Amino acid sequence: MRAGIGRRGVLAGALLWTLAPALLWLSLHRPFAPSQGRAAALPARLGGFTLVDDYALTPRHLELLGTADAVWRTYRDGRGREIVVVLVHHGANWKSVHPPHLCIEGSNMTIRSDGRAALPGGGEAGRILAWSHDQQRLAVNLYAYGARGLVTPSYARFVLHHAPRALFRAATAGFLIRVAAWADGEDAAAGEALCAEFLALALPAATEVLP
Repeated sequence: MRAGIGRRGVLAGALLWTLAPALLWLSLHRPFAPSQGRAAALPARLGGFTLVDDYALTPRHLELLGTADAVWRTYRDGRGREIVVVLVHHGANWKSVHPPHLCIEGSNMTIRSDGRAALPGGGEAGRILAWSHDQQRLAVNLYAYGARGLVTPSYARFVLHHAPRALFRAATAGFLIRVAAWADGEDAAAGEALCAEFLALALPAATEVLP
């Protein structure tokens, strides 16, 4: 029995060392990607939402994102309610995509809760409630990672989806989208519903431009 376990251990170790250079390269190589126009293809009108502001991303923003294929926008619905959208498309630079918590905390916000939210029509998004120290208000954020055959709030699932494909040079195109709205005081329900409504419309639009 011990000999059998030993042989299996040796084989596993040999396989790991064989893959080690490729895995090291995969973990360290983070190419910057020029824009393919996929993020900008998000429609100016989605359901009852209309684009009202399209903000310019600075070179520093793009450097942190690892890609120029990104947009930062404000949309407004027919009742005058506004949401802010950040959409980042990626290809081989998928390792530059990071959980939205980092950007939220880097915007002088404190995360109060981190969980999940249901989307209209099925599926779920990540849900972050964060207190803005600049605005002295509570913001609700919904987000999801997407690719062909994948919509998930889980960063682990995002990595597990792309890492094997990248190792064997298969398609790794996808995106991260985050939608934010202000809460009504401490009540985040209306803001969450507004973000969920937009996100359910935006996910198919962001997916259909993928190769």
